[in-house]
This record gives sequence, C-alpha cells and structure tokens, in this order.
Amino acid sequence: YPAAAALLAFDVLAVSQSPPRFGTSIPLCSAPHGLAIAAHLPQGFVGVDGGAVAVIEADVHARGVNRVLAVIQTSAKKNVDLVDYDPSGHLLWAASSDEGVLTKIDVIRDLAIGHATLQAGLEQPRYNPADHLLYLPDQTKNLLYQIDPKRIAVTRQWNLGVACSPTGMAIEPKHD
Repeated sequence: YPAAAALLAFDVLAVSQSPPRFGTSIPLCSAPHGLAIAAHLPQGFVGVDGGAVAVIEADVHARGVNRVLAVIQTSAKKNVDLVDYDPSGHLLWAASSDEGVLTKIDVIRDLAIGHATLQAGLEQPRYNPADHLLYLPDQTKNLLYQIDPKRIAVTRQWNLGVACSPTGMAIEPKHD
C-alpha cells in the first residue's frame, strides 16, 4: 500500500475540560511551528515553512472560525518557527532560526513591516510590556538580545556564560 501523505495542519484542542478533547484540524499551506494568540482580535498566528505566518480565525462566533484568513510572507525563505504577540502595538514578532531573521508584522494589516538580520540560531522572541522591549535568545551564540521594537535594532546583548543553548524564555512583567 502507498504511504499516506502527512497532513499539514494545526490541531485545536479544548482544554477547558478534563481530560482535554480534540476539536479540529486546520489545514495549512506547509508545516506548522510556533503559535501566538491575539485573544482580543481574536486570531491565532502560526509560523510555517517557507518563511511565512498563517493567520487563523479564532472567533468561535465567526462564520469562518478555524480557517486560514491570510498568509503573511516574511523575508525569511526557509521557515518561521517561533512567534510572539505584542497586544499594545498589535505586532507579531516572528523568528526564523535557520536564517537568523526577526520580522515585525502589523497584524491589523497582515503585513510584514520590517526585519532585522542577525545570525542563525534565533529562538523564542518575547515582548516585555513592562519595559516595552523585545528579548530574543540565540541558541548558537549562547546569548540574549535586547531589541528596540521601534527600530528593530539590538540595544544590548548578554552572553549567558554557562553553555545552556537557550531555546525559549518567559517574562514576568509585574516584576520586570
């Protein structure tokens, strides 16, 4: 028998009950990676192969709930694998670890509005609402970038000292 083709989809699970239950699969144009949710829009953003971000309708009352609304192309060519959402600026930050590209996306217009090219190894971008800056680990160089979101420019970087190959981070904005 021929092997079945892998379905490129984003799975939705209902986690408000125990145990969680499968909701649906949303077909995508290519393999999914990172996810960010903009609850107030409501939309989801999924980084995908080919250097793009798929925008998903998440309003349960919308006629087109759980469908792809748009695909936003970044300047990356291989993939977008990690994303973070800044609700104050309606911005999505998309990192392409393979190419070292960080892209700034206006989610109201579904448009990439700028990017910075660093080095391969970028991981999970995180916007900090306390200081209005973006933080981005670099797994290959073992450091953390601090980025000015307006200029999309590195303002500081810290060598992490211990070889830990950071792949993600969390921010507690109440304590900055």
